[in-house]
Amino acid sequence: MMGGSAYTGPNSKHDIFLQKLNADYELIWTQYYGWEDSDEFADALLTTDHVYIAGSSGVLVPGTTYYRDQIYVVKADTAGVVDWEVTYGGA
Repeated sequence: MMGGSAYTGPNSKHDIFLQKLNADYELIWTQYYGWEDSDEFADALLTTDHVYIAGSSGVLVPGTTYYRDQIYVVKADTAGVVDWEVTYGGA
């Protein structure tokens, strides 16, 4: 597995990405994760049947131009498909 943060298009903000590679370092799949605003990758834990992804997600504070970072956690299957995702740290 390899993860990070990247722009996914010309009008996008950072998204978290995760890539699965085989033993010869050939790409098997790439998945992107995150909400509307910028998301930053921190770490991933691979188990036999799931991958847990941790990072942060910037959320616009209502009525301002400021962003507040929240903890962002994803549980995905071994194909990278999201089982659930959640943020912690307020709105």
